[in-house]
Amino acid sequence: MSHILLLSSKARQHIREQCLWYRENLEDGVSLANRWTRTLDSALHQLCQHPERHPPASPEDQVLPGRQLRRMLFRPWNSGRGWKVLFCADEGARTVTVLYIRHESRPPLEDDEP
Repeated sequence: MSHILLLSSKARQHIREQCLWYRENLEDGVSLANRWTRTLDSALHQLCQHPERHPPASPEDQVLPGRQLRRMLFRPWNSGRGWKVLFCADEGARTVTVLYIRHESRPPLEDDEP
């Protein structure tokens, strides 16, 4: 049974910012932004099927006391770095809440970020 996907305002902001970056900085940016978004949608659908398959988000797992923060690595391209999708799963409510979508080159979350 799948979970319901919820996106935090931060996650929505990260998606908008990434799409905007593609559009503004790359020659084929609109096409790449659309492809990135479609691939992310597919990855998030898979995440909702089996969130338990993804490991705790280390070192970010200490940022949200009382909640288990997990991470899914999202690599839409055949080469290069990808993104960390940081999420919490609630088995009782059957929800997956995506809190952040961060490029792998960014430093880990800090205690004051959530």
